[in-house]
Amino acid sequence: MLALWGDPFAPARLKQDTDHYGDLTQARLEAEDAEEHFFRARSLGASADWLDSLILAARLVDYAGEKFQTPTDLVNLWQKLGPKRPKDDEWWNTWESQVVYQDHSRLVDLMDNITELRGEFQAAWLAQYRPYRLASALGRWDAAHALLPEHPSTANDWRLHAELLTRQGRFDEAAAAYACVADLLPEGSAPPRGLADLALA
Repeated sequence: MLALWGDPFAPARLKQDTDHYGDLTQARLEAEDAEEHFFRARSLGASADWLDSLILAARLVDYAGEKFQTPTDLVNLWQKLGPKRPKDDEWWNTWESQVVYQDHSRLVDLMDNITELRGEFQAAWLAQYRPYRLASALGRWDAAHALLPEHPSTANDWRLHAELLTRQGRFDEAAAAYACVADLLPEGSAPPRGLADLALA
């Protein structure tokens, strides 16, 4: 369970998950298959009490796979864009609609899923345990949601991926991305965080 809360953008973790992308895909497929079987068993009259816990476990495996596949997907999408921001149509089709669009995109899907799973986890906890330490356990769910951007702007899109590149040690590409952030900020704004750090590296 603790692995679920790991940082999927940490360089070592990202490399490991990229190397095992196929394993994550297989785990998600098996989790979805298990969930279908559990729902089928419940519809046939099996006890909902223990099946609800198994359904939640299967959904957590599926979410974990999605969470740790997403950074690899973002890197692959980002590499398709090239060193400069493309024209608006290409930017929207290749990046913005796929990654940060607030109604339905990869990051927003993660936010929606972790929020829904939080409620299911809370219900399962209260069905099996006392409320003691529930608030502490739910804190991890709230933190996972808070780390994802809720209303990203175009400048924030570039900042997010500049930071991703920095974590990967790709400083030249990160500097170019930060330059795009600076170009998109209002005149007179302070330099984006990270740009000065790169200059001093």
